[in-house]
Amino acid sequence: GIEDTRGKTLFVAGNIADGNNRGIIIEDSFSSDQDIRLESNSANANDAPGVTGSPTGIYIHNSDNGTYVDNVVADNGAYGFDIDAPSDNNVFNNNNATGNGDEDFHDLGSGSCGSGNSFSLPACM
Repeated sequence: GIEDTRGKTLFVAGNIADGNNRGIIIEDSFSSDQDIRLESNSANANDAPGVTGSPTGIYIHNSDNGTYVDNVVADNGAYGFDIDAPSDNNVFNNNNATGNGDEDFHDLGSGSCGSGNSFSLPACM
């Protein structure tokens, strides 16, 4: 429900999301004046049925230029991280995604980069 970070960083940190359809959702953060950072969250066993999409640990919808650091995303129904097609240029560093149903990192967007993750991404330039 936060529509404008007014040039500041919105931190989502230290949360535990277990047993949902989607553990954490970042949605509609696509303007250049928003800065979203997810850090040190745990999204595990999010495998409950839902009417809107695949069970996922962290779902990124229509959101660009986010930063995702030190998150643990394990044993979710379909995906660990699920990034949809309009979501571009997100940075992922030191995340651990394991044991997720279909894929640990499912990225339909473009330009994602990072290092130190349990999944492969090109290094950020």
